[in-house]
Amino acid sequence: FVPLGRRHWTIEASSGYGWFRTDSGQRRHVFLPDLQIQLHSGTDPVQAYVGGGGGLGIVHVDSNYTTNAALTASGGVRLRLTNRWGFAGELRLRSFDLFQGTTKELTFALFQRLD
Repeated sequence: FVPLGRRHWTIEASSGYGWFRTDSGQRRHVFLPDLQIQLHSGTDPVQAYVGGGGGLGIVHVDSNYTTNAALTASGGVRLRLTNRWGFAGELRLRSFDLFQGTTKELTFALFQRLD
């Protein structure tokens, strides 16, 4: 993540991957890149945050790709381990194609701060 000029705002770029089977048994792969702006509170080493942004939902079936815009919302906690490295736990919600589909993710991550 990249801290902005004010200490309470952050821009985060992230990407996810998942797969699922349709009712007919066909396997689909989903790629989920996104960009969020996040508001965080608390002092080091522990900070809670909420965020919102947008991205894409790219679905791969056989040799075909379908791309939809996605809105995202997240909330979580970051624990700074060193000046540049830390650990985070997060719940992220994504809505695709004007709320026709949604995903919910519970994620744990190791992150690096970029100054």
